[in-house]
Amino acid sequence: MARIIFVHSIQPSNRCKAGDSERDHMTRIMTRAAEMVREHGHEVLVGPFGDYNANGKANFDDNVDFINDQHRSKPVDAVVSGHSNANGGSLVAWYPGNAFGKKLALAIKARLGRITPDRVGERDNLLVSEIADTKPTVVLTESFRHDTTKGARWIHENVESIARAHADGVLDVFGRISEPLKATTPAPPAAPPAATVRLLKLTSPAMRGEDVKQLQREALRVFPTYARPALGKWGADGIFGKGTDSFVREFQRRSSLGVDGKVGPATRAAMAKFGMKGF
Repeated sequence: MARIIFVHSIQPSNRCKAGDSERDHMTRIMTRAAEMVREHGHEVLVGPFGDYNANGKANFDDNVDFINDQHRSKPVDAVVSGHSNANGGSLVAWYPGNAFGKKLALAIKARLGRITPDRVGERDNLLVSEIADTKPTVVLTESFRHDTTKGARWIHENVESIARAHADGVLDVFGRISEPLKATTPAPPAAPPAATVRLLKLTSPAMRGEDVKQLQREALRVFPTYARPALGKWGADGIFGKGTDSFVREFQRRSSLGVDGKVGPATRAAMAKFGMKGF
């Protein structure tokens, strides 16, 4: 079983000529690709996205921190960073001299080449800032163009196919099980009644309980870079105080959710995409 991270484009101002922004398109594509690979028994995570800094430059620190934190806790076999292009077209790239990165990139290229309207290029000079400091094997993909109406419409209408091409390229390298897990595993237990799932939020007196403690544990496990400063010396104490509220608001901001500090259905669903669970 391989451990793989899918990272999606984070530039929120890259507006497409049709459909959604590059970030929105690639969030859906890479999240779906991760689900497809996970069905074949691999451990798969989806990396967070960032924003622009005060100088108007794309801030990729979240990607780097997330990847490096995960790699330190348990080695990551590969990272696939998905984008759509502007002033260019489809391509794949890998770090110079990384033979395994080249193998993985070319496997994805072969799959993308079956569906994209253009020829898929390739580069062995991947030195982009978002992942320059990471240790695992990293490949980058660009799926067609978002800066033309035709290209953006094609991306918008082919989210599932683009996701499948990425997933199949990864599975061509890391292998498949004979039947997807979702077809062979028993049905999951029924979800608890909605009334048993609390809306976690800052109150007075503060909310306490195992669900709050599990939220804090998962925050520290999945997002240690900004969970540790927020939770501080208290850590996972089971008390929804100002530190936990600060973490939730920061997560919502980075996830383009409404920022209200409340862990309701939308925030829980967004957290679940990053592997946070049990609360």
